[in-house]
Amino acid sequence: MNIKYNKALWLITILAIVMLIPFLGLSDFNTKGEPREAVVAYTMLEHGNWILPINNGGDIPYKPPFFHWCIAFFSLFIGYVNEFTSRLPSAVSLVLMTIGGFVFYAKRKDTQISLIAAILTLTAFEVHRAGINCRVDMVNTAFMVGAMYLLYRWWEKGKHQLPWLAILCMSGATLTKGPVGIILPCFVMGVFMLTQRENFWGIVWRMALTALLSLIIPFCWYYAAYLQGGDEFLRLVKEENIDRFMGKMAYESHENPAWYNLLTLVMGWAPYTLLLLFSLFILPWKKFSKTRFLENAKKATPLQVFTWLAFLLVLFFYCIPKSKRSVYLLPCYPFMAYLIAEYIVWMMKEKMGAIKVYAGVIASLAVILVIATLVIRAGGIPDTIFHGKHAADNIAMLHAIGESTHGILFYVCYMFLIIGAYHIFKALKKKETSQMMKYTLVMIIAIFITLDSTLQPAVLNTKADKHLAPVIEKKFDTSKLYSYMSVDMLHFFSLNFYLGDKIQQFDKVLPQDGVLMIPEEDMPDFKEKFGKDYTFQKVWEVRRLVEWHHPVGFYQFVKTSANIAQKK
Repeated sequence: MNIKYNKALWLITILAIVMLIPFLGLSDFNTKGEPREAVVAYTMLEHGNWILPINNGGDIPYKPPFFHWCIAFFSLFIGYVNEFTSRLPSAVSLVLMTIGGFVFYAKRKDTQISLIAAILTLTAFEVHRAGINCRVDMVNTAFMVGAMYLLYRWWEKGKHQLPWLAILCMSGATLTKGPVGIILPCFVMGVFMLTQRENFWGIVWRMALTALLSLIIPFCWYYAAYLQGGDEFLRLVKEENIDRFMGKMAYESHENPAWYNLLTLVMGWAPYTLLLLFSLFILPWKKFSKTRFLENAKKATPLQVFTWLAFLLVLFFYCIPKSKRSVYLLPCYPFMAYLIAEYIVWMMKEKMGAIKVYAGVIASLAVILVIATLVIRAGGIPDTIFHGKHAADNIAMLHAIGESTHGILFYVCYMFLIIGAYHIFKALKKKETSQMMKYTLVMIIAIFITLDSTLQPAVLNTKADKHLAPVIEKKFDTSKLYSYMSVDMLHFFSLNFYLGDKIQQFDKVLPQDGVLMIPEEDMPDFKEKFGKDYTFQKVWEVRRLVEWHHPVGFYQFVKTSANIAQKK
């Protein structure tokens, strides 16, 4: 058993590192969220303010600083912040969470199920995407999930001492995204202890003490940040933690109905959603009954109860606020992964039909992916098939995919996909089902590596603004570069990062002269507001930027009063 466990532990550790770390820096920033977070770490290193650095022309960070501290720390080794170091905290968090989940379940249950659960966690679309992004969500998730594991271990050992490691994890989660990092783990553990017939008031004081101790380290930062930011900081804290929960934010807060969470879970579990769908046709539905369900529930082990509660209570909690995003549900995934892994192992023993169909579909998709990229590389898809306003973008992506297939890495991935598909089709033909799930998981891993290493960076880089930064630096004096957008809390985050946080906010500075970046559709209202005091002359235009998919104009401006003073 120890040998099997140790081999599985080494396998999942190496697999997690190989899947996540090497390809982090291949994609330029192509969304507004990533550079918005990365620039905070940049300003920490640039100006030495590690508490509440000012960035993006006058903003304070929207989130607590632990994630940005991690970026800054990793960036110290190379001397600057880039895409790789900005995404590294998320990747490391997913690696540690995957290993931690494997160890947690393997020591208490079955190594095979725990290994499958770890692979499912790594390759679930939503989790994998968060693990290679420069956003706070994966770091926050790893802390919260880790806290839940550690609280269970504390309960398992008799609750004789304070759960200090869990307290540190909850402190880290709070310093990453706010007090929800304490509320959720304590909520899950409190309800679990109730199901184990623990004394109610004993649960209350233990969870309350744990929560209070978890607040000590974050409070030190909140107090220091308040001394710097004052009422503006308190307003932002209220908006991010209370108004977001109530759906009363000053800017767009992703308001969605409760069923939206179920939809995001279905999509977030791709590509395994197909397997779960196929399995519905092989389940023994006639044997299901309310009585049997209740009997099984009564027989459930504490570990099973804890796993189900961790999944369902996180889902329930995030159905309450009006603001809903798919990443909020990330703490569900490690627990769902174990439940799905148990289900897969049951199918491997009892009902292989769904797995065989699923394996065939995955192998077919791999072959289609290879053929499609080869056709694109050979010029088999002409540019003329694209029409409309997005034609230029689609053509750029098409050419990028063709060029991305020339590297040695693509050919290695290509061979893995072909060999994997061959083994699956061979096993299906000979009805050798014992290794079917293993081949399928290997195929899914190969598809993810192919996408992350070649195809995805090629496509995403066509959407990035990085290439514009040196052009702007050559055309304009970036010390006098300003921006204006009518949408609250939205700025040109991507260009600002690549220009070294030099874009200032026009309406906060009201400068004498310089160059203004502004969406063309905002210009009429802007002129009505500021036209009496300034003269503007358009000097350049870009077709689109990451944050604004319409033309953005560059206008040289001079304050009218300055003109009058010069004439006098």
